[in-house]
Amino acid sequence: MVGVALFSQLLQLASYLVLTRNYNATELGAFAQFNAIMLLFLPWASLAFPSALALVNNEAQRLYLSKLAVFATITTATLVQLLFWGYWFYYQNANPLFLYGPFIAICGAGIASLAEQRCLLAGRLKQQAVVVLSVAFLFCMSRVLLGLYQADAHWLLVTAILQPVALACLYYLAAAKTTEKNLCWRWSDLKQTYQQFSVFPTYQASQLAFNAWSQSIPLLLFSYWFGLDVLAFLNIAVLLLVAPSMLVNKAAGDVYYPLAARLLDNRRVLCKFLLQCTGALFIVLLLPFSLLGLYAEAIYAFLFGDEWQSAGHYALWLVPWYFLVCLNAPALKTLMVLRQQKVSFYLNIFTFIIRCSAIAAGAIVFKSVWWALGLYGAAGCIHNLVIIGIAFKAVAKNSSPQVVPDNAAT
Repeated sequence: MVGVALFSQLLQLASYLVLTRNYNATELGAFAQFNAIMLLFLPWASLAFPSALALVNNEAQRLYLSKLAVFATITTATLVQLLFWGYWFYYQNANPLFLYGPFIAICGAGIASLAEQRCLLAGRLKQQAVVVLSVAFLFCMSRVLLGLYQADAHWLLVTAILQPVALACLYYLAAAKTTEKNLCWRWSDLKQTYQQFSVFPTYQASQLAFNAWSQSIPLLLFSYWFGLDVLAFLNIAVLLLVAPSMLVNKAAGDVYYPLAARLLDNRRVLCKFLLQCTGALFIVLLLPFSLLGLYAEAIYAFLFGDEWQSAGHYALWLVPWYFLVCLNAPALKTLMVLRQQKVSFYLNIFTFIIRCSAIAAGAIVFKSVWWALGLYGAAGCIHNLVIIGIAFKAVAKNSSPQVVPDNAAT
């Protein structure tokens, strides 16, 4: 599924090669802003109840968890929609799509997460991949074709609202016949199931929400202080930089993680293996990221059009950060092997506060988008360097003092 997500990201990148020639910066900025707002709510809409399905073998209990997920999704969507209605009545010039769009999108995302887990439990990985790729292709193509017909930002927002709904519908079809019909249920059992799995809405949903907020809130801060045009250029800059990081993370998950797990009992070899992989990534990634740093404006102008040359200048400030994002992939997997996710999570919270403060300092103190972008990128660089340092320290802490042959890692 990681490969499917990577292909979907590349498909989105390919669609932007056309979208940037049909839409202006303000329109694409409005689209990026709407996606960032929806990202605040979509990942945790079902309060992580679908994730608990894998922990039970009783179909009746899975039915209760499914009902809890649906109820949580509808409740979340209703509360969020009420917030947007209040915003609409206070600011009369708000986009009319906010009158109903959030409720539709959140309901779609919550039901999609539930049906996705049903597919996973039934072992329908092929159908799941087909669903993800079909929806990604359908909506990327629809945005391109609608842009050729009539370049209007409202079309982009409509597709953003309908995409999770389409994903939910196709997932539901793929997950059909994975549930038993005519199962009886009682409110008392539903309440008991909630109490049994209350850790999911309390902790896992909170972590999902934080991960989503850490991605979307900085973008919303840029749009608030510097406008939609700046957000559009920043979004295009990140779009090209994030592709290699996804590729490296996939390789780290497929290759490095299982090997590191096998070396867990020999920390000295694991430390050497981590050093070798990090050094190899540094050598491999140095040239492409250096070329991107040197010729960013020309590359972005060639790919997205002359109007988007400035996106390359935005990318210049972010190249060191995303270089380190790729470089720390083995370190992150090592922390997972060592079960040090709590340290990484607390560091993410601290860094999130620093990044938001950096954007605020650039906007309020220096009144410059370049200061904000530079401080924002510097915070990201420091975060990834600290992650790498923590991983090496954790591995070396209990390293065996015995001498290990050079070829032991293989």
